[in-house]
Amino acid sequence: MKQLLLALALTAVATFAYAGAPDYAIHENYQSLRARGMGDAFDTIADDDFAMFYNPAALGRRHETNVHLFLQASADSNILPFYNDMKSAGSNPQSVDNVLNKYYGDDMYIRPTLGGIITRKHWSLAVLPVDFSNNFDLHHSVAASVYITSTLDSTIAYAYGNEIHTKFLKNPLYWGFNVSFVHRAYYSDVIQSAQLATNNNLFDLSRMNEGATVDGDLGLLYNVQTARDAKFKPSFSLVVRDIADEGFFIPLRFFNKNATAPPPYQRVADAGTAVQLKHFWVFTPAVELDERDMGDSEWTPLKGLHLGADFSWQMYHWWKGFWNVGIDQGYWTAGFGASMSVFELELASWGEEIGTTSAPQESRRYGLELSLNF
Repeated sequence: MKQLLLALALTAVATFAYAGAPDYAIHENYQSLRARGMGDAFDTIADDDFAMFYNPAALGRRHETNVHLFLQASADSNILPFYNDMKSAGSNPQSVDNVLNKYYGDDMYIRPTLGGIITRKHWSLAVLPVDFSNNFDLHHSVAASVYITSTLDSTIAYAYGNEIHTKFLKNPLYWGFNVSFVHRAYYSDVIQSAQLATNNNLFDLSRMNEGATVDGDLGLLYNVQTARDAKFKPSFSLVVRDIADEGFFIPLRFFNKNATAPPPYQRVADAGTAVQLKHFWVFTPAVELDERDMGDSEWTPLKGLHLGADFSWQMYHWWKGFWNVGIDQGYWTAGFGASMSVFELELASWGEEIGTTSAPQESRRYGLELSLNF
């Protein structure tokens, strides 16, 4: 039991997943905590190293070189109380059942990510060896149960962006693409409370889905021409994600030699607009509105709605950061980041919609990222 709880809590070394539990969330393949803090509305601003995943067209206006090595972790606010209650319940079936009933309907979420991104003029290369997300939802089937959904991704991605000059537009139109190779291990089960209390061998890895794919995104970005000292500088973006949408067709298997392919990505589109406001004191403020994930099977106008405001600040070239706030799928978000020389810290909190239109439900999540920037 202790080994199980540690595996769920310290998921960086675990590989469990999903096989039939109800799941109504829209899953993002990559996430920037800065973007999460501003409502995940970032496709148009996209001015940091995660631009290659949000809108590769933004690399067309990138000229400096940077290496970003990061360790990121995020979790649902209920995960620690649940862990402590399960630890106290021990191997008593009734106590375990009582704990599961106490958290009935909640979503337990943990996601550690380890990776690095190098960005130069017009291009980026990213290696993310570990991007593990684990959801376990507490419901009733015959008895109190845990529905487990887990995914372990390893990714290598390349992105390129540049500009096009046309006689129809006064400013250049930025365009870009990324291509990603992703290996995914994906597993699922529904575990009854009695199993949690009495069985240490709860996961049958022979049922794991596993495979690899190559897919990519295309992005466009346009900055409207304005006066140099204009108070409002609008921009527009359009991104189409997972264009091929061919699923995990490469039979690359490490955990289960007889595995079938995981569920495929879904081709989706994002449209957004941002306004950069006039610089004041040490701040460069911007506001963005996005409608994301259009085409996802779980998309609704509210689930796709992202609104955020970012207040980037710079005291010196070696001391800078941001404050931001936003609305993500109808729930508040907030974030903070500070960089001193090569060290950077980012914090964010956001709400994820895990329910349906008729029965909305928030999963309140918190994230921390520590990174080195050269």
